[in-house]
Amino acid sequence: MAQNDQLTERFSSALRLGGGDISAACQACVQVLPVHGAAILIGERHLGLWPWSVTGVAAARIEGLQAVVAAGPAVYAFATGVPVPLPDLTTPCPRWPEFAAAMSRESLTGAMVSVPLRLGLARLGTLDLFDPDPGMAAPPTIAAAVRIAELVTAQLVSAQSARSPGWLTPPPDSVLIHQAAGMVIAHLHVGAPEAYARLRSLAVGQGLSLSEVAERIIGRRLPIAAALDAHPPKTHGN
Repeated sequence: MAQNDQLTERFSSALRLGGGDISAACQACVQVLPVHGAAILIGERHLGLWPWSVTGVAAARIEGLQAVVAAGPAVYAFATGVPVPLPDLTTPCPRWPEFAAAMSRESLTGAMVSVPLRLGLARLGTLDLFDPDPGMAAPPTIAAAVRIAELVTAQLVSAQSARSPGWLTPPPDSVLIHQAAGMVIAHLHVGAPEAYARLRSLAVGQGLSLSEVAERIIGRRLPIAAALDAHPPKTHGN
């Protein structure tokens, strides 16, 4: 049996045993690949890439940082359609200075690779894989990650056709961020892109995650007027 066939069989088996939803797919990635963490990110209107399923504390922290600064390997992989390996997360990343600075403040180490979830010209999201030790950029590992990303993409497309809630229901924190952005739009009379940018700026300025900013705005523990002083960040390359 060819190596790809073996990988496909192992992933499909792990997916079925896990329940067949997007969370099971994320767990299956860790089971069949030589990695310690995984995340499946979906591109959402205005919000951009958002983790719909994550395994591992370190992976969740890294994805939270990418979401706040809207830059990093996943954002680049999503935009370009090519895998983006980062063999050492402590190495400076001049391409994404905000992401590099955030990683440095959090003292996060290890390696990651972001693989686009794409079917033709349709961009769905990315599959991000993590390891606590530097490395993970060997061609066989990248090739296996690409194959698993193809399988995840196929599951997403199938779920869209079947309207499967286990794959297509946004996570609660994503829903909160959209709600908070709607409040900013209504109160400050700004467009959606600016509202989300201001939420990100608030998160950076207060050292919070996007989810925490959204929760505080909705719970009236952070005044919406604070977004007036949260100037949208300048646009940088992916």
